[in-house]
Amino acid sequence: MDAMVDFFEWHGFSPFDKKEPSLLIELLKNRKRTEAVIATIKDIEKNHDKPTTAMLQSLFMEFEPKQEKLILEKEVEEKEVLFVEKKDSNNQL
Repeated sequence: MDAMVDFFEWHGFSPFDKKEPSLLIELLKNRKRTEAVIATIKDIEKNHDKPTTAMLQSLFMEFEPKQEKLILEKEVEEKEVLFVEKKDSNNQL
């Protein structure tokens, strides 16, 4: 019970005062604090988080890993044919 009384005394609430004006003032102060925190968070997102994220994404987009060939794979080069075999035995093409 003492802790509850201390809480109300600390924050300026008294059972004998009118609640409406003091409570309204406290709500307005709290709202201003909340709006200040929201503005700070938006500023941090705008100036810090979004540019950092964009830079990291651009780094990953530029440096995609190359697909290396396996050791077993060989390159087959097609060469131009210089001589053609004869199709019949009469020495004609």
